[in-house]
Amino acid sequence: MRVLNRLLPVAAFALLAGCQNAQQVQYRAACPDAEIPQACKYDLSRAGCERVSIQVDSCARFVDRAVTEQEYKQARAHGFVTPDYQNQRPPIILLGIKEIHGSGTAFYVDSSSLESYERSLREAKELLAWRVGQYEATVKTYQGRAASGSAASTEAMETAVVEILKLKGPLEQAARAGEPIVSFYKAQPSFDYSMAAVRLTTSLDARNEVLQNGSRLAVRGHKEREPYPAVVRAVVTTAGYKSMANDLDKTWAQRLAQDKAEGDRKAATFARQRAQKVAAEAKQRRYHDLYQAPAERGGSQGYSNGGCSCNGGNACYGPRGGRYCTTSGGNKRYF
Repeated sequence: MRVLNRLLPVAAFALLAGCQNAQQVQYRAACPDAEIPQACKYDLSRAGCERVSIQVDSCARFVDRAVTEQEYKQARAHGFVTPDYQNQRPPIILLGIKEIHGSGTAFYVDSSSLESYERSLREAKELLAWRVGQYEATVKTYQGRAASGSAASTEAMETAVVEILKLKGPLEQAARAGEPIVSFYKAQPSFDYSMAAVRLTTSLDARNEVLQNGSRLAVRGHKEREPYPAVVRAVVTTAGYKSMANDLDKTWAQRLAQDKAEGDRKAATFARQRAQKVAAEAKQRRYHDLYQAPAERGGSQGYSNGGCSCNGGNACYGPRGGRYCTTSGGNKRYF
């Protein structure tokens, strides 16, 4: 037993030394200690920098692997299998189906990992936007018919709103599915990728220009992939599902009422304009019947067979309206 106890530290040291030696071998292969030409230091994409650009890319991949390995080691040291959330049996949450031309696409919330959970939120927004578009199409049809005086029903609008509100339950389920993801990352020890890359560079060879540039490239790539810490992303994504669910109740009852009212307003405007037009046409017909029709039948015809004679008490209609009679001197007297 004493011999075994003495051998354990030796074995651990040998294992550590072996890992370090393996890392050194990988480092030398991926990050050759080569001087970067001055023209290439700030722009590896310039002509003539192709060879060194390939070296820096290779070194960046080495740095990323080495830093990621450190992150995994830290997670395991704190009792986590990996630093990333994984759920092999996530709840099955059907958001809804998007039907176009008789074929449908089902949208599910996948909470098996943070990345899939984030992707599902984007798809949920896509499905909601599509259903909102369907609703807006029914509003356009309804208000267009109302504005033209055609019979208009709000049934299609109401059905579209019902389909939108059906998303509320699944969205609430999705928000609850994010709680274990948030809890997982809150329990994780923090890991600073940038600082780990700096420490790695310093421990290997801080003067190696290829390594320096590869380290910076690896850090930049990591920030592009993960601009925010995982715990922040988990909290924001879960809040996104909650916000979508809450906004449905606040928005759609009021919006439907407003769109119906706008249709009623357009229908009333059409009815008023139509009534005004009918009244104007009726007035024009009365004027025509009273003043113009007799003249069209012949200006020499009066109310009796006496012609237009003033002495006979008769009258004729002028071509532009107005009544007149003819005096004994042959002149027209209007009255």
